Amino acid sequence: MGASLKEAQAAVNELCREKEFPTHPGKKSRLKAIERGWNKADRQQKGLSEIIKEEITVDQDTL
Repeated sequence: MGASLKEAQAAVNELCREKEFPTHPGKKSRLKAIERGWNKADRQQKGLSEIIKEEITVDQDTL
């Protein structure tokens, strides 16, 4: 989506409580979950970029 990790975490940093509740995670848990998801998406995006680069190289080699 184009947001940095800091941008993705901004709302939680501003609005969430520090304390954990049985039904709702606290700020620290939410920030870690966002970080894990953001890093996973970043790795996937980088992997897709590498595949596209490889395909372009193969196509140019066959010309």
